[in-house]
Amino acid sequence: MKGNIQPAQNYVQDLLGLIDLYQAKMPNPDAEIEAEIEEIDLEFVREDLPNIINSMNAGVDRIRNISDGLRIFSRQDRDHKTAFYLHDWQFTDEQKLQLQRYYDANKFLVELMQIDGAVSDKVRAEIEDTLLLPWSELQRRQPGTYRDLP
Repeated sequence: MKGNIQPAQNYVQDLLGLIDLYQAKMPNPDAEIEAEIEEIDLEFVREDLPNIINSMNAGVDRIRNISDGLRIFSRQDRDHKTAFYLHDWQFTDEQKLQLQRYYDANKFLVELMQIDGAVSDKVRAEIEDTLLLPWSELQRRQPGTYRDLP
């Protein structure tokens, strides 16, 4: 997603520039064009669209940070396992923070998937087919990635 935001932002700027050029060359549009400009609230769109793209960019950064946090929590990047205490729910402060981030990431993901058009069909299918599966199914599908826990 991150790779698509900058081109989209460039396209938006190009389109807004083209609208500016049209308005400069045709300062007196006919009634139909004026009505459409009012209907879509062009000035609001002109102001809000860059903000939406910036917000999308921030959302992608947030997802990346959450993903990095989950990787650190799961210790997939280490050769050895790091023990933590499950007995009596005794977690270190770092583990509690990582669990909170995991919860926040899942909550954000569910909210994002409920917004029409926020996630492409391909990404939605990938999320549903991987991230929302039980551990045993993940192990069955990708045994080299999802090993048994000690």
